[in-house]
Amino acid sequence: TEHWEQEKYKWQAVKNFQENWDINADDFSAMFEKATKKAKNLLDSQNFLPKGMILEFSKENPEKTRQMFDILFDENKPLSERIEKFKNIADELQKNHNQNSSSKWKSHFQTENAISTYLWLRYPNKYYIYKWSEYRNVARELDSSVKFTKGHKENLENGFALYDAICGELSKDEELKKLVKSKLTDDCYPDDSLKTLTIDFGFHVSRYVDEDEWLPKDYTPGISKDKWVELINDRSVFNENSLVTFACIQNAKIATCADMASEFGRTWQFYNNGNWRTGERVHKITNCPLSEREEGGNRFWSVCCLGRKLENGYFEFKIRQELQMAFEETGILEPYYNDLQGESLMLNENIQKYKNLLLNTHNLILHGAPGTGKTHLARKIAEAMGCSENEVGFVQFHPSYDYTDFVEGLRPVNNGDGQVGFERKDGVFKKFCERALKNFYDSKKSASEIEKEISIDEKISSFVSDAIENNTEFEIVTGNKFFITDMTDKSIVISIPANEKTNELSLPRNELKTLLSAEKSIENGNDIRTFFNRKWRTQQDSYNLVLYKKIETMKTPDKNSEISRMELKNFIFIIDEINRGDMSKIFGELFFAIEPGYRGAEKCNSLRTQYANLQSEPNAFDEVLKITDSDNFGHFFIPENVYIIGTMNDIDRGVESMDFAFRRRFTFVEVKAGDRIEMLNELDDSIREEAKSRMCALNNAIWDDENKSGTDGLSSAYHIGGAYFLKLKELDGDFDKLWDYHLEPLLKEYLRGMENEDEKFNDLKKEYDNPQVSSEEE
Repeated sequence: TEHWEQEKYKWQAVKNFQENWDINADDFSAMFEKATKKAKNLLDSQNFLPKGMILEFSKENPEKTRQMFDILFDENKPLSERIEKFKNIADELQKNHNQNSSSKWKSHFQTENAISTYLWLRYPNKYYIYKWSEYRNVARELDSSVKFTKGHKENLENGFALYDAICGELSKDEELKKLVKSKLTDDCYPDDSLKTLTIDFGFHVSRYVDEDEWLPKDYTPGISKDKWVELINDRSVFNENSLVTFACIQNAKIATCADMASEFGRTWQFYNNGNWRTGERVHKITNCPLSEREEGGNRFWSVCCLGRKLENGYFEFKIRQELQMAFEETGILEPYYNDLQGESLMLNENIQKYKNLLLNTHNLILHGAPGTGKTHLARKIAEAMGCSENEVGFVQFHPSYDYTDFVEGLRPVNNGDGQVGFERKDGVFKKFCERALKNFYDSKKSASEIEKEISIDEKISSFVSDAIENNTEFEIVTGNKFFITDMTDKSIVISIPANEKTNELSLPRNELKTLLSAEKSIENGNDIRTFFNRKWRTQQDSYNLVLYKKIETMKTPDKNSEISRMELKNFIFIIDEINRGDMSKIFGELFFAIEPGYRGAEKCNSLRTQYANLQSEPNAFDEVLKITDSDNFGHFFIPENVYIIGTMNDIDRGVESMDFAFRRRFTFVEVKAGDRIEMLNELDDSIREEAKSRMCALNNAIWDDENKSGTDGLSSAYHIGGAYFLKLKELDGDFDKLWDYHLEPLLKEYLRGMENEDEKFNDLKKEYDNPQVSSEEE
């Protein structure tokens, strides 16, 4: 009776699916959405989105998606084979989406859990919903000999066998069957086989029945759900002066704690053997009791959690039902209270928000008051996107920065004879995009393709090194002799002593590599011209032919068993103080390329750089576009896996001069001083709370966004960010020195020329010295 209204939807979901499923529907997407409408969190929750992915697939490729389910629901084939094929098609659809769309998915969510749900909805008299953690818990509670080890293929079939046994026992219970039948309404599936009842039984055993195993002998229940709701809705419980501690009791001793300080977006930490450890992973949080205490004027709500470390290294917690229900009712722990099956709970809620925004828009500008940690935040977003140091670029704009620094241009070089000349060089952003481009296309290659490329590279390098060291002489068919003198990433440099006009020539290294990769017979220069689809033969063709024939006969190096497929990476380019540069002078024709809708070769294949006419060899972008005409070299585009984050201070000059052509290509997000107050958690405990109070009081005096009050003439753009207060670490916590050395000069500059300048300054000093800030304001 207590739980029926919460769980009834399972029987309703089956009935709805049976009435609406039609594999041959003209509009498969609309049919699927209608058929799964009542499945609720079984197919769509905060961290589990299989239904959403299927809907996306069915819009992009309805026939392929239809084929997935046709295969899955074919009862004439073995179950394992159907599941494997279903997953393979999902992988294929996800890959195609990521290639053709600006939004990238790291998962299609078609796990055994989702697949078994589809099977149960389609054949409710045969299948159950499979969930590894739930099946494992049920097996433990019932002392089953069946073992569920994470990742083992036989888990699903073993689980179904276990549930068949349970279903057999339930079918003997006439009272239970009568009770269930009395609850089922016309919109519910009759469930004559009791499969759905068995699913519900497993859910409750996993979630509620095993309390005795976890609870200590001296356990006393916690406070009521209503009292918990009252406490949770009292924001003072969750403000910066409060701490909610989840203590894990293991073997009747406190062994592990999860610290959830301040706002509920904070990092989970665990207390183990006297040390705080950040970054552990939580598997599940379920039931627990409570005690209240005060320490140092702060309110602490210690929630006694019972936990155990699982075989896979994750921790599992039980929270008392009263607290769990209160959390669900208020939604305050929604980001955490999920069976995440090993997903980390470390990600800060704000970081996640910025990450999702960047993934969808590609270009983001963080703006706000100085000292709010925007640059640091940009790096944190990159970290959340999974970027390593090599996948993050950084530059700071300034008034003299231009296109030649950013994209490409002429740079002075020493010719070696005492003379200075100029050479075309790639800028920092173009080099960064080239790294991202290589990753993007390498990620599409199989392990064997990568191995073949490495093998060819090794053969070319070995051949060229030997030729240079031994001063090997080569000869083309016309009798011209030549020597290899150097090799760069892009070229093999040769010397042709008898050629008076051109005694030095650069051979495109990638052309030679492409010829060696092709499984075609290349016998003469015309074959090379035909292979590259050129109208005319080039001078380089004759020399490349000689090297090709020599290298082709070399022995292939032994295979490297450690080579695997390249993972597609996100590349983030951070532009600090983006507003201080002249956008037109820096970006040039890139105004077009940075548009999110024009990422990639297919959508931006006609753009050439300003110095393209000086390029005598194809660059990496030309190679992707298969440009072989030397008069058409110099293409550039921004790869799909490149994201741009700009930062700027709102009070700096140049903000308003950024034209709309630039602004509309970026999503602007204000970072307020209050949004980043957690920066001050780096300070020592003895000064942390005072620093927060002083910062909030000072900023309220400068400008209060909500009440539109504060110092006339200033706004929230003039707030003092947390980075200024972090200087206390260098000042031994001396607030007077912080004022004298850093805040006073800054504020006087802000107030310069204003009416009653001294009076306003004194008001700010008064607020700083005697902060009167409520916990809610803070």
